[in-house]
Amino acid sequence: MDSTITLLCPVILLLIVPVLLILFLHKKQSPKPKLPPGPPKLPLIGNLHQVGKLPHHSLWQLSQQHGPLLYLQLGQAPTIIISSSEMARQVLRTHDLESCSRPSLFSSTKLSYGCSDVVFIPHGDKWRELRKTCMVELFGTKNNSTLQSIREEEVESMNIFVAGSDTSSASLEWTMAELMRNPEAMKKAQDEVRRVIGMKGKVEESDLQQLQYLKWVLKESMRLHPPAPLLVHRETTQRFKINGYEIQPKTRVIVNAWAIGRETSSWERPLEFYPERFRDSSIDMKGHDFQLIPFGAGRRICPGMHLGIQTVELALANLLYTFDWKCPDGSQDINMDETPGVTVHKKYPLFLVPIKYELK
Repeated sequence: MDSTITLLCPVILLLIVPVLLILFLHKKQSPKPKLPPGPPKLPLIGNLHQVGKLPHHSLWQLSQQHGPLLYLQLGQAPTIIISSSEMARQVLRTHDLESCSRPSLFSSTKLSYGCSDVVFIPHGDKWRELRKTCMVELFGTKNNSTLQSIREEEVESMNIFVAGSDTSSASLEWTMAELMRNPEAMKKAQDEVRRVIGMKGKVEESDLQQLQYLKWVLKESMRLHPPAPLLVHRETTQRFKINGYEIQPKTRVIVNAWAIGRETSSWERPLEFYPERFRDSSIDMKGHDFQLIPFGAGRRICPGMHLGIQTVELALANLLYTFDWKCPDGSQDINMDETPGVTVHKKYPLFLVPIKYELK
């Protein structure tokens, strides 16, 4: 028996050593990709336990520790978090094509008939056809002009204030809250709209181009309170590199527009509501300037962006033109806490008392 084992040992070694050598060489030739930095993860759930009730806050805090290009494992989904304008530029412009698809999520599948709408549909021919149809038939210049009178009637009757789309109503509420907390900005906005409109009785869409301060107010509100602080998730389709880090296919991409609006390298006194910061600035929120991207950028920018901006501007201008406003208790101490959700609203609804303005 001992002699048999002695004879078999060299044979076993001859079989094992080549296998080990092949495995070693394969491992040496196939190094792990250099992923972006991120915190340690737990088995199964990855980093899900580090995403709090207000994800844009907790993800921003993680980016402060690990950098504006952050890698997380959310369950089984590899994910990168973008929290700076420069990282957003690289993903949404330089590598837009490689990262412009959508992941198949349970929520989006249920809400959009199997991810078949223009927002959640994966990148491809169907998306191109659907987007073209939306831009021509729904949001095109011709249709936009046709629906102008309807929008103006809705505004004339603040229906748009309570019955508008979720993001538009959230934007109006945040903007009015900031104006109430900043009476100097409120006075400047009201003075402008009342000077431009005069005795006409209402603001029309053709008047909006003259209301420059109002546009600054809305930009500043969108900077501090983007209605969807985490842009709709993207998914990569190809491998690419950012700052030497390798991004793999099927990686989810989350852009934190809320964090970018508070970036100290882009904004002076970023936590302050100061519309005048846009006085000599060419920054807009239409996807050209990555310091301010409440509607996204690149191929998957919100197709209804122009209509959304116009709707909010028109409603806001009429609210400021028609009424003076005060808080029921007479204070300016307005709670600005947020509620969780895809669209972020105030935790405590804004209650204001309208006082009819007498035209002079």
